[in-house]
This record gives sequence, structure tokens and C-alpha cells, in this order.
Amino acid sequence: MYPLDQPILGAREITYLKDCVRRGWLSWQGEYVARLERAFAQYCGTPHALSVSSGSSALMLALQTLGIGKGDEVVVPALTFSATAFAATLLGASVRFIDCAPGSLSIDPDALPAVLTRRTRAVIAVHLYGRPADMDAIKKTVAGRRIAVIEDAAQAAGAEYKGRRAGSLGHAGCFSFHNKLIASGEGGMIVFSNRRLLERARFLRSPAPENRTAFNSLVMNNRMSNLHAAVALAQLERLEQTVAGKRRVAGLYNRRLAAVPGIEILPEPPHTRSVYWRYTAFVEKSFPLTRDQLVRVLNSRGIQARAIFRPLHLHPVYGGARRRSFPVAEDFSKRGFDLPTSPNLSAGAIDDIVRAITAAARGRRRARSRRN
Repeated sequence: MYPLDQPILGAREITYLKDCVRRGWLSWQGEYVARLERAFAQYCGTPHALSVSSGSSALMLALQTLGIGKGDEVVVPALTFSATAFAATLLGASVRFIDCAPGSLSIDPDALPAVLTRRTRAVIAVHLYGRPADMDAIKKTVAGRRIAVIEDAAQAAGAEYKGRRAGSLGHAGCFSFHNKLIASGEGGMIVFSNRRLLERARFLRSPAPENRTAFNSLVMNNRMSNLHAAVALAQLERLEQTVAGKRRVAGLYNRRLAAVPGIEILPEPPHTRSVYWRYTAFVEKSFPLTRDQLVRVLNSRGIQARAIFRPLHLHPVYGGARRRSFPVAEDFSKRGFDLPTSPNLSAGAIDDIVRAITAAARGRRRARSRRN
């Protein structure tokens, strides 16, 4: 069985967890939360980092911190995980979707001017599957318009754009840990360059004890536990090793799949270091199976594969957006699939997976030939 992902866990995670249990640091109290925040800010090259309970909490808290809510519009990629849009919707803001750039899984900067209105307050740039968006082009388009740029770097810890770490390029950078590049079960992080934003976010993160007498804001508990922070800190300390493993696996897939007719692979975006939380490939029209058929065949053979995200404008919550078409996102969504991307996958394992794809195609072609 080749799982979709399998985080690397070791002795350091166990040591830190034992230390928490021994000292009784089970909730948000304990030194590992602060240690993680300091280390994460330093890693990202930002002055401030604030731990939260999840990547979804990070997105909501970032929007709240920037004062975004009812009557505002937030630009979100059509192709992304649901939390990117749900965070804005739950705060009462309206979501305006935007298509992917051709050949890219990220926002099309050329399409951005047509989406912006006088009510636009933020653009959420998603580094989908660990592939950085074109941040310079996005920031240039909104420059001078009092529009915040939030990086959804949930799947991109360790990714780089022109030598700078993902999350450090906008007004706020939001990360998810869960089973991502930093795998701690649950938890997330927001990074800021502005101390005023940090303090506002800290105030909004928890209803007690620091703001229990303040009633000018609705505040929910979004704190990360010390137990999760302990695991996340150990994971952060080996993040470069994890990234190197992911990139090695992606390079092997690129070379092997390039020789498989009917399978499309996307090049790494220029001037970036992608971290490949998921390795994504695409079936072309010439491939003898549909994407869903290929995924079923691989799963039946013990290779965990998965269809990529469905565009959010097709989600029932956003039924009104269905009147619009986002052809690049829709095409990618119909053809894209994720393959096992554990950082410790061997070259032999990747050969097995690619052989299974080739065999599935060969078997379908033979079946068609017999019918004809």
C-alpha cells in the first residue's frame, strides 16, 4: 500500500511530547507555543508569528484582523480548498472567484483587474499544493488600492518565491499544519510583518484571559494547544529535510511520467521553490482512461490516489457563481489527480506507481481493441 502521504515522525516529537506531559502542559499554556512562534517567524523571515488552532482559523483570523466583513468583497481562486472561500463567507464578506493562469494552479494576475471593484478589500493568493503564486504580479495589480493581499500558504510551508519564503510576501500569511509539510495533527500559524496587525490578531484569537472584559468584538477560541505545538516544533526543525524529500519525489515523478503518453505534468513555476505537498498530474484526451477511472484503478491496486479539488464556484453554497465560467480551473479539476508524495518514497516505489499507470492504460487499450 502506498498512502497519499505519510509524515516523518521521530524521536524528537516523542521527547517534546513527553516533556509536555511531564510538566502538565496540555492546553495552550506551556513554553512550546512560544518557542514554535519564534522559530516559525524566523524560518519565514518575518518579525511576527501567531499560532492558531487550524489553517481555517488562520484565514478567518487574518481577515478579521484586517477588518474585513459584511459589505466587503474578497477575491478567491476558483480552484482551492473550501476553507479559503468559507473563511470570507462566514465573516459576511462576498466572494469573487478568479480563474487560474493557463498552465498554472494559481491566480491569473491578468484576470485580476476585471474582478476588482470598489468593494474589494482583499485578495487571497493560494500557493496550491505547495506551488507559489506569482506574488509580484498580484501585488502590482492591487498596489495603491487599499486592498490587502493574504497568502493562503496552508500547503506551502517552506516554499519560496524569488528567494523569499511563502507567507512573508503579503499583509498576512496563513499556514495549516494538520498533515501538511509540518504535520502536527491540528494547528496553524499566521505570520505578519506589521506588529499592529499581530497585536490585533492576538486579541481576536482568544476570549480569555487577556480580553475577557472587552466587548467590542466577537471572539472565539482559536488557540493552538501546547501538545500540538510541541509536535509542530519538532516538525519545523526538520522541515528542510521534508522539503528536500518532497522535491526529490517530484523530480522522480517528472522524469518517469514524462515518458507516459497521455499524462501531463506542470513545470515548476519560474523563480520558485515548490514543496509539493501533493504531486499533481493530469490526464490528457489521448489517455485511454478518464481521471476518475484511473484513480479507481490505482486505489484498487493499493496506490492511494485522489482527484484534485472541485472548483468552488460549483459548490452549492455559491450557486449564484455557477453562471460564470472559469475554464482553466474547470479543466484542471476534471483532469487532475494526486499521487502518493511521502517524502521518504523510494525510487522503486515511484517506479511501481508509474508502472501501474502505464499498465492501466495498456489494459484499457487492449480491451478496446478486443471490442473492435
